[in-house]
Amino acid sequence: MKYDLTDAPSTSPLACDQYIEQKKQASKESVTQRTFSIDYISSLITENKITSYESFQRILPTETKIQLLKQLGYVGQNIIKTLIKIHTIEALQTIKTKHYYQLIIDSFDLSLVQQPNVSLLSRLFSSNSISVDTFFAKFLIIHSTNITKINTLVIHGQTNTGKSLLLNLVLSDTKPTTIARERDKSNFHLDQLPNSTAVLFEEPIIDQTTIGTWKLLLEGSPIPTDMKHSDKEIINRLPVFISTNQPIWNWVSAEDVSPLKQRLFQFDLTTQISSFVDRTGIIPQPPSIITKHDLYALFLHHLQSIHDEYISLLASLPISETSKPYSNTHIDKLQQLQIQLLLQDSSDTISRAGEIEDV
Repeated sequence: MKYDLTDAPSTSPLACDQYIEQKKQASKESVTQRTFSIDYISSLITENKITSYESFQRILPTETKIQLLKQLGYVGQNIIKTLIKIHTIEALQTIKTKHYYQLIIDSFDLSLVQQPNVSLLSRLFSSNSISVDTFFAKFLIIHSTNITKINTLVIHGQTNTGKSLLLNLVLSDTKPTTIARERDKSNFHLDQLPNSTAVLFEEPIIDQTTIGTWKLLLEGSPIPTDMKHSDKEIINRLPVFISTNQPIWNWVSAEDVSPLKQRLFQFDLTTQISSFVDRTGIIPQPPSIITKHDLYALFLHHLQSIHDEYISLLASLPISETSKPYSNTHIDKLQQLQIQLLLQDSSDTISRAGEIEDV
């Protein structure tokens, strides 16, 4: 029996060399294409401030997503998710190194301040007999992990007292990891924290089975935690913020109450804010959506007294090795923002006075 070998690949040395070179060239082109795609995806993530695969799918045009699918195939999904994680962790680590003063300087937009909202926030503090200066000074201590053994700020209050509003505003640019009560019993409820800037617990339950871990967390000590499909990781010190409608020591033994209290600063909100559903609150419903810029404006109005109380606390308490320092440059830039804010306030006052005279 004879076979037709006309179309069989040649085994000559020249043919083999040509085949090898073709494979090398194809490999180089593949690497170049993939590198270009990765760089392009990275730029899309950065420019569009994408923080999850879901937001990637939602924000980007369909044509762009189809083109990426053609270039990378289904493996592209894993590449995109990995790049999003890399960029997100990098952004969080950058935030984590910044003092709160710098976060305000980077983010504050004077044009977005609504004076009625600033006044309402001021009333929120005064109605609850809370000093704006003391609140922010202690917040700065916790946010900057300045001192030893005290690593937590708690806002306690009933529904509609503004505790979530206040924490969400003051932590807007910190990007904390939020852990709700329903995750408390999860074996991996702390698995997001190794890369976090801070953690915000909503209505946590601290009981006798978890009190040991909570004591470490509230004082800022390192904690080993289980990770899904991975080895244990250490949660190094990060600021802890808690929003709760019940005292967090309600479920622990009497001897554990004092150790918990020694690890935190707590502010109690008792005055309710009116809403569409319940208009009986003493504080009126906000005239418009309150933003971080309104809170920053309140901060700037009290800048000097806040800073004075802050440095007074720093002088009276033991400084930790993890302390994030502020600089004179921070103060100078905040004072410049304060001057701009005061000038705008004066301009608005004159403008309103003119409108009244016209009437």
